[in-house]
Amino acid sequence: MGLLAFGSMARHSDERSEEDLIWGSLHLISVGAAIGMAALVARYLGGLVAWPVGSFSAATAYFLVLGAESSVAYRWEHRTRDTG
Repeated sequence: MGLLAFGSMARHSDERSEEDLIWGSLHLISVGAAIGMAALVARYLGGLVAWPVGSFSAATAYFLVLGAESSVAYRWEHRTRDTG
């Protein structure tokens, strides 16, 4: 993935600790949102149409929440630099 994203396999992190890497790789909230969305679609829609709708809505929920998680983490990490 690093090769596709950055053009090389070199490390592209800027002084991240192991704790940042562990929490950044878990994605607990975004995975929970995706599972919850798929469960809601299966519960209320049902049938054959629930498969594509559930897949699309779960993926959408995952990426939206993942983006929010990343934004919050970035702003939290850079909060002292912005305030002075």
